[in-house]
Amino acid sequence: EESCMFTNENISTDVIRDKLSLLDKFCHDQGIRAEFVVVGGSAMNLLLAKENIEFRGTHDIDIAGLYTTSRDQLYQYLPKLGIEPVDGVLLPEVSEFLNSENIQSFDDDYSNLTVYLPSYEMQACIKSLTDRRKDYEDVMNSGILDCCDIQKLIGLIEEYKDYILNPNPLYSYYSDILVELQKRL
Repeated sequence: EESCMFTNENISTDVIRDKLSLLDKFCHDQGIRAEFVVVGGSAMNLLLAKENIEFRGTHDIDIAGLYTTSRDQLYQYLPKLGIEPVDGVLLPEVSEFLNSENIQSFDDDYSNLTVYLPSYEMQACIKSLTDRRKDYEDVMNSGILDCCDIQKLIGLIEEYKDYILNPNPLYSYYSDILVELQKRL
C-alpha cells in the first residue's frame, strides 16, 4: 500500500483547493484531461466556504464520476494527494446528476481539470440518506439548509430515499430531517 503524503490530518478548504491545483498541474504536465465531482466532506467544505461558513475539517477528498484521458496515470497519482474516487458509494449515480441542475461548476482556474460540486440541495440530500449520526448533524447544524431551496430538497430526498446504499434497517435519519424541513416551509 502506497503511503499517503497527507495522513488523517483534518484538511481545510485552502488545503483542498491547493491539492486540486496540484492535480491540475500534474494533469497539465502529463497532457491529461480530467473531469469529476467533488463529493463528501470536501464538497461540504467548499460549498459552505462560498457562503463564508466554516465547516469541520475532513480527512480526504472524495471524487466521483471521474472521466479522464489517462486513467492509469491518474489513479497512480491521486493517492499521493489523498484524493479518492468513490464511485458507487453514493446515490444517485453521479452520471445521473452530471447534466442537471443538481450540480454546479467549481470555479477555480484550472487548465486541465473540470471540477464540479453538488448543488446545495443534492449535497444535503446525499448527507440525509446515510445512517451516520455525524451526517445528520452536518445537515441540521452546518448551515447548509440556509442555502437550500427546501421544497427542492424535500423532493430530492423523496426521490432518492428508496435507493439508499447499505440502508440500516434500524435507523436512517432522513425521516427526522424531512420533519424538520416541513417546519421550514
